[in-house]
Amino acid sequence: SRNFATQLFFLELNKLDKEALLKSARHYYSYIKTTVSELGALFCFELIMAEALTLTEEFNEALFYIDNARNIYVDDEPGYITLHFNEVLNLIEAMALFGIGKSRKSRDLLNKVNPKNFFLLAKKYYTIQYLILKLKFCKGKKINKELEGLVEFTGFKRLKKLIPIQDRNSEDELNFYGQ
Repeated sequence: SRNFATQLFFLELNKLDKEALLKSARHYYSYIKTTVSELGALFCFELIMAEALTLTEEFNEALFYIDNARNIYVDDEPGYITLHFNEVLNLIEAMALFGIGKSRKSRDLLNKVNPKNFFLLAKKYYTIQYLILKLKFCKGKKINKELEGLVEFTGFKRLKKLIPIQDRNSEDELNFYGQ
């Protein structure tokens, strides 16, 4: 999955067609889903692909992998890794839903995300993404200050530019802010 994600970022940065890679990734994913006997080997494939696809504005394709992840991984054994996986999956799904103009669903899902449950080694990275999306729904100096502090602390100055969640007009956004 990281191989496909890397290629996807390369194609995006160079403004090249991604269609062949997306087909290849789906083909590979179909193959490993049927041949890998242990789900642990697949555990992050959908998550890594969904994140890369969201960051490259392939929102519908990202939702395909998210839906698959939700169908495969059941919360049988609650634990820190499962908690982290679900929090990040919810965040990425909220980003993808926002990207396709489903703001209400995105906001509802984002409200379920608790950044404190992000995996320790990636907490700041995902919190930055969380705050960027949160700013789409509510303007606040506190959120902006926290975001700027995290970006400054981590050095992820370009991350704000890499997260391509643009304000999108959609029927779903009508009266979204109570106007």
